[in-house]
Amino acid sequence: MESRRHSALQAVIQALKKRGLEGGENVIGYLYWTLMDSYEWTMGMESHFGLAAVDHKTPERCPFPRMKEFKRICLENGLNERGMSLRR
Repeated sequence: MESRRHSALQAVIQALKKRGLEGGENVIGYLYWTLMDSYEWTMGMESHFGLAAVDHKTPERCPFPRMKEFKRICLENGLNERGMSLRR
């Protein structure tokens, strides 16, 4: 599942670059859907699409690997041609 989320994030950033920046649009930012997992009406507490997991029995938050990648993308202002963050 984590690799699908990573691929989806890369695809969105690449589309912003292609259609926005290279297409002449004024892209001023990108907002990730949600910071932490939350209750979803159709899936309850089982969905994990935030940047950090939430243990609903304790106040503990555990970052998913995609949080580190999203941070890297933000700091480097994008991806390289292969869809990877500019520095590894």
